[in-house]
Amino acid sequence: MYKVYSTPRAEKDLNKISEKIARVIFKEILFLEKNPFPDGYRIKKIRRLFKPAKYELKVQDYRVLFSMMSNKIIIGRIIHRKDLELALKKLRR
Repeated sequence: MYKVYSTPRAEKDLNKISEKIARVIFKEILFLEKNPFPDGYRIKKIRRLFKPAKYELKVQDYRVLFSMMSNKIIIGRIIHRKDLELALKKLRR
């Protein structure tokens, strides 16, 4: 089983989202604790430019960006899909 941690930025992102959608996102994040890579799920690895590797979980129009280290899942950002490219550019710096 994995333990989920979130960065202050991810918490700030979640607080900006409507409560209804935030609840759905929160449930999906908790599901990651049990199995971060379920078959047929909406998770994909983001370009190989990042170390440790970063992943994207699709939840409606939002993307949860996270990384994994041993048994930890670290939520880095929760952003609207239209802002994904800009956020990835900032993460590369």
